[in-house]
Amino acid sequence: MNDSPGASRSARQARRSVTRTALFYTPLFLIALGAFFYLFQRQVEDGSAGWVAVVIVGLAAVLFGVQAMLALRDLGSGLTETRGRVIRKWTRSEMLVSRGHFLRVEGDIFRVSPLIYREILENDDVIVLHLPHTNTVESVRRTSPGTFSSPAGRT
Repeated sequence: MNDSPGASRSARQARRSVTRTALFYTPLFLIALGAFFYLFQRQVEDGSAGWVAVVIVGLAAVLFGVQAMLALRDLGSGLTETRGRVIRKWTRSEMLVSRGHFLRVEGDIFRVSPLIYREILENDDVIVLHLPHTNTVESVRRTSPGTFSSPAGRT
C-alpha cells in the first residue's frame, strides 16, 4: 500500500463517494418503503391506491434499497484488490450532463476517473484497489505485461 499523500487523498475520496451514495439512497429507500406499505394498506383495505402504484413504488423501494445496502456495507469494509487484464474500456453519457468512464477487468466493471481512463489501455494488466460491494475505485496500477498467468480473481 502506498502511503503517499495522493494515495491517502484518493482513499478519502473513495470513502466520501460511498458516504454520499449512502446518504442519498438510504432516505429514498426509507421513504419509498414507507410509501409502499401505505399504498399497499390502502389498496387492501378499500382499493383506493391502485395495484400499479403499489408495484411501481415497491420496485423503486427495491432499487433504492439495493444501492443503500451496498453503500452501507462498503462503509464498514476494507479495500479489496482485484488483479487482471483490462478486457474493455468505454465511456457513456450519464444523465445527459456528465460522462462516465468504465473499465472491465476480468469479470468486474469499475467506474474510474477520466485521468485513469486515459492512462490505462485495453489488454493492460492492472491491479485495482477498490471497495468490495460498490466497486468504488481507490487506485489502479498498471503492471508489466504477462504478470498474470492465470485468470485473475480477488485476493
